[in-house]
Amino acid sequence: MNNSVFPNILFITLDNVRADKFNSSSSIKTPNLDKLIENGIFFEQAISGSDGTTISLSNIFTGNYSIKTGIKTYHFDKHIHTFFDDLQNNGYYTVCCIPDILFLKQISSKFDDSIVYSYVNRDSYLTLFGGIGDKIVEKLKSVPNEPWIFYMHLMDAKPPVIIPKEFDDAKYGKTKSDRIISAIDYWIGQIMHEIDVTKTIVVVSSDHGNFIPFDEKGLNSMPTFIQNQINKIKKFSFFQKNGIMFYLIVRKFIGLNNRRKLKNLDKIQIRSFETRTKTQLFDELIRIPLLFSGFSINPNRITALVRQVDIFPTLFDLIGLSFSKNCNGRSLLPLLNGKKLEEVPAFIENAVLIEHNSEMSKKEGNLIGIRTSMWKYQRSRYDKNSNVSLYNVIEDPYELKNLSESHHDMIIEMEELLQTILSQTRNQSKDSLKKLIAKKKANLSLRE
Repeated sequence: MNNSVFPNILFITLDNVRADKFNSSSSIKTPNLDKLIENGIFFEQAISGSDGTTISLSNIFTGNYSIKTGIKTYHFDKHIHTFFDDLQNNGYYTVCCIPDILFLKQISSKFDDSIVYSYVNRDSYLTLFGGIGDKIVEKLKSVPNEPWIFYMHLMDAKPPVIIPKEFDDAKYGKTKSDRIISAIDYWIGQIMHEIDVTKTIVVVSSDHGNFIPFDEKGLNSMPTFIQNQINKIKKFSFFQKNGIMFYLIVRKFIGLNNRRKLKNLDKIQIRSFETRTKTQLFDELIRIPLLFSGFSINPNRITALVRQVDIFPTLFDLIGLSFSKNCNGRSLLPLLNGKKLEEVPAFIENAVLIEHNSEMSKKEGNLIGIRTSMWKYQRSRYDKNSNVSLYNVIEDPYELKNLSESHHDMIIEMEELLQTILSQTRNQSKDSLKKLIAKKKANLSLRE
C-alpha cells in the first residue's frame, strides 16, 4: 500500500478509566463516545496487562509484556523499539500530547512534534479545560503532513480530579468519577470535530481501571482542608523529595480512619480503601474500555477476550503494514471481520506504585497471573504457592469467592498456562538480547 493512502490514526488513552464507564446504562452523559461506539467496534472484554500506567502503556506501545521488554514502573529505555518507530519509518508524521511523567517524556522525544503538559507538579497541573484541550485542537488544525498518528494520554480522570463547574451536576453523573467522564466526552467531541473519520482510524482506550467507590467522593479522596495544608508544606525540601510518599501515607491513614467508622461495608466497598498496585488484580483494575472507529471499520460489539498487546498489531493489519510476529500481541482483524479467534490468556501483573531511584526501579509488583474469559488466576511473582487466588469471573464477576482451596486441578491448569507465557517470553528475551549483542559487535567492527 502506498503511504499516500494510509489512514491517519487518532489514538487516545484515558488514565484511570474502567470498562464500565463506557456502559450506556451508566449515569454518564457521553454522546460523543456513544457515537464512536455506535459506528465502530467496541471490545467488551479488553484486559490490561497491569494496574499501573507505565507497564500498561509500554505493553501497548511495544506489543510485548514487560517481562519481555524489562520495562518497570518508572524504568524505560527510550531506545526500546515501539510501534511509533515503525509508523515513522513508513512515512507517518508522529504527534503526541502527554503528561510530564518520565516514561512518557522519554517516549515523546522520538515524536516529530509533541505537547508535554504539567501533571507531576499538581500545583500547576493542566487539564483539558485548563488549556490542554485547546492546544490539542490547534495542533490538529496544523499537522503539516499526512498520514499522521496523534497519540494523546489524558489525565483528567486521575486524582486530583478537577470537575469543571458546568459538569459538576447530577445530570452528568451520580458520582465524581462519572461527571469527569462526561466532561472528557465534551472534549472528545471537540477533537472529533477536527477529524475526517473517512480517512482516520480512531482508537480510544485506557491504561488501567480503578476501584469502585461506594460513595460520591470515593474513599481515597483527600479532604480539601488537608490538601490545602499539604500544598503549603510542599515548599520545604523534605516534602519536595518525599511529597508523593507523604501524600499516600496521609491518604492511607484517612482511609483506615474512615474504615473504622464504617463497619458495615461489604467486600466490594472495602476494596475502595485499597491502594492500586498493592492489592489483587481485580477486574475493576484491569478491565478497560477499547474501541476502534472510523476508517473502513464496520460496527460490531465483540465479547471475546482481547489484550492490550493486541492493539497495535490490529492497527497495523488494518492499514496494511507488517509487524513482528515475535511480539506477544496478535492481530484481532479476524474478529473485526466477524470470524473467530482461538482465545489467548492475558498475562497480568502488579506494578510498583512509587520509585525514587535506580535501586527502586529494579523492583517488581508482587503478583502475576492470567485472565481468561472464565478464570482469573493470581499468585506471588516469585513463589507459586503464595498469595494464590482463583476466581470464576462468569459466576462471580466481583471476585468475592476465592476457589483456590477447592479447585486444585484448575490451579494446576492455570499455572501451566502461566508457565507457557513466562517461558515463551524468556526465550524471546534471550533471542532479542543475542540480536542486540550481534548488532553492537557489527557496529564496532565497522568503526574499526
